[in-house]
Amino acid sequence: MESTAADILKKARERKNLRQEDIANTLGISVRQYNKYEAGEFPKYKKAIVVKIDELLGTNLVELIYEQDIQERQEDLEGILGNYQERLLRTEATLEVFESAIAELLSKNSGDFKKKMDELRELVNKAVNRRFDEFGRKR
Repeated sequence: MESTAADILKKARERKNLRQEDIANTLGISVRQYNKYEAGEFPKYKKAIVVKIDELLGTNLVELIYEQDIQERQEDLEGILGNYQERLLRTEATLEVFESAIAELLSKNSGDFKKKMDELRELVNKAVNRRFDEFGRKR
């Protein structure tokens, strides 16, 4: 079973036979703030305090907390990327279906099918480029 940073902190303090008050006083923080650390609340902007805790108790909390943060962000990014990949595949599939349907319609209604398909592709490409440029300006 994997221990959390809060579990590691509490066990390390107890192994050293220290009270929360002892640690808080040594670190120059309130007991209430230290209690939050043992509850698993490690503010990112208080990294220096966590470094001092590591030195005092012989733990590696900074590394553990940082790795968890990186892993969570990586999982978030993978989810976002997966969503965009799915949307891209759906868009490509939709375009293929539309192109096929348009090709079928044009082949039935015109003898110059290739020319009409080329004109249609050009119009679509211009429209897509225009929308892409607009999207880029909004970002």
